[in-house]
Amino acid sequence: MKWFWGLLILIIGVLILGNNLSIWTASDIERLFVLWPLLLILFGISLMARNWKMGWLVILAAFWGAAIFVYFALITPEKLGIEDVALKTTSEDNFSVDARSGTSKAKVTIKTGAIKLDLHGGSDKLIEGQMVSNYASPEVSVSSSNGVTEAEIVTKNKSVAIGRGKNNLELSLNEKIPFDVNIDSGASVLDLDFSDIVLQSLDLNSGASTLDIKVGDKVKDGANMTIASGVSKITIIVPSGLGVEMKATTPLSTKDFSGFSSKGEGIYQSDGYDASSKKIKINITAGVSTIKLITK
Repeated sequence: MKWFWGLLILIIGVLILGNNLSIWTASDIERLFVLWPLLLILFGISLMARNWKMGWLVILAAFWGAAIFVYFALITPEKLGIEDVALKTTSEDNFSVDARSGTSKAKVTIKTGAIKLDLHGGSDKLIEGQMVSNYASPEVSVSSSNGVTEAEIVTKNKSVAIGRGKNNLELSLNEKIPFDVNIDSGASVLDLDFSDIVLQSLDLNSGASTLDIKVGDKVKDGANMTIASGVSKITIIVPSGLGVEMKATTPLSTKDFSGFSSKGEGIYQSDGYDASSKKIKINITAGVSTIKLITK
């Protein structure tokens, strides 16, 4: 049994290290979850072989066999008779949401699995989007009440994402209306550029991901950003002169907070925070991650 747990911990460590070094992407790791029953098979082999003579060799061979299976399933799945989603026709879905009459605030909620998401300003409408995928499509619902227009964008899988799947979503938001942005995603690559957006709040929950977040001068005074992620690479860029207070619950992470002073208990403040005319708060909870906070 010790061989099973030792090899499993070794594999997890290799996956985390490879993600941190950008050898593979977070979405590649999530596709491995489709093959999770392999763990049950390996665990069963370990139970049977624990009292065998040379049982460790059987366990080692089983792990090698599983690794070869994973390689062919994810890299060349057609060799195993598994339909590769990359061979399917890629569809392009375009959608837009108009600002309802009297809208003074907007809220957009994005619920998705593994995805590459690019979000930025530049829309004359409330929201404009384009999804390019060979296994998923967006479903958009809109409601409005008391001057607040809410849009929910949910991506629905049309097939199992095994192989070299493509799943990209680009969103453009209106630059004049204040936004609350909620994102609930799996292992993803998220490029969130709020430079030209009147950001009021960001609530982001993701799996193992690469997160690039840029905040601009149009951010609302008192805005809150809450980020929770697994094994991730997180880069946040904020404008100079903006007062930033960040609480980081990241005991196993590598942190680069140049230009920020530690206030104890995981709280950091930008230089000149007290004198800043506009302030925001950032709360980060992350697993084994690399976190960089940059002032420009």
